[in-house]
Amino acid sequence: MSTSTLILMGEFLASFVALSVSFILVSFGGMFNRRAGLSNIALEGIMILGATTGIFITYAFSSVVSEGFPSLIAIFVAVLASGIIGSLFALLNAAVGLTFKGDQYAAGIGINIFGSALFIILAYYLIGADELSLPSFASITAETFGGVTQGLSSFWDAFLLTSFNNLATIIALILIPISYFILNKSRLGFRLKAYEDNAESARTLGLQIKSIQLTSICIGGFIAGIGGFSFLYGLSSAFNGQIYGYGFLALSIVLIGSSKPGRILVTSLLFAGIITLGNYALEIFWLPNFSSIAEGDKIYNLLPYVLVLVVLAFASKKRPKKILKKVEEKEDLEN
Repeated sequence: MSTSTLILMGEFLASFVALSVSFILVSFGGMFNRRAGLSNIALEGIMILGATTGIFITYAFSSVVSEGFPSLIAIFVAVLASGIIGSLFALLNAAVGLTFKGDQYAAGIGINIFGSALFIILAYYLIGADELSLPSFASITAETFGGVTQGLSSFWDAFLLTSFNNLATIIALILIPISYFILNKSRLGFRLKAYEDNAESARTLGLQIKSIQLTSICIGGFIAGIGGFSFLYGLSSAFNGQIYGYGFLALSIVLIGSSKPGRILVTSLLFAGIITLGNYALEIFWLPNFSSIAEGDKIYNLLPYVLVLVVLAFASKKRPKKILKKVEEKEDLEN
């Protein structure tokens, strides 16, 4: 196998890892929200706001990093800020739906629109551009540690140096098992499970339902915000305030996975794999490229959305009526 083919395989897997990490994080964030009783349709907007916060903070650090400030600290601050902004807007969405009994779907749509609008305004007035790319210091290279960066010369160079070349992806990979532990092994996870199974019994046992909900929603928003920032590393072009419906795909992954971490993990990997195939369709010789159709290679990018429609159509038929009754009971208790 030629070196160029091996490098292409490495870049393909690197793109797959970056997209998978983003999907898993945002889907896990949506799972925390859903288990707390909030169907967070604002995941799209939270991803955009996390990405916007992260990219502008990296730009703010550009001058001090060039003077010797540690770039890893700058990226850590950007990751942390992305998570915090995600938590704030998740709590805002929750306040509308759970506290003020407003329409949480309308609030979610508003956050989605606000996220894109905020990026456009900030990019235009602060930078004078309509799209931005992460500064070079945002990626970890040999220069980060005082070495000399070499070009990609092998599969492992292409895979490792473009998959794990940023602190955001590394932190995201750490957050995935932590999220799984919180949901399945921690006291908060057990309380969320009790609330999800039977809200009335959970309240009877003396559990502080509002406190559990807000904590879970805050954690979910934090994870989703970081997922939005990590999404930037999987982009092949500059960020323009759009994430192409990936937030809605993440919400669909939560529904398809029935809020189960294992199922969500597998579904996220499946969707990321299909989208990555679409991005590399023209470079993978054994894949049909539908050259007889205008923009035929984009057919692969449609597959995740088609899959969502098919799966959700079948799932809606099988949904038991008791689930709807359970939701109504929760709403009655909260009123």
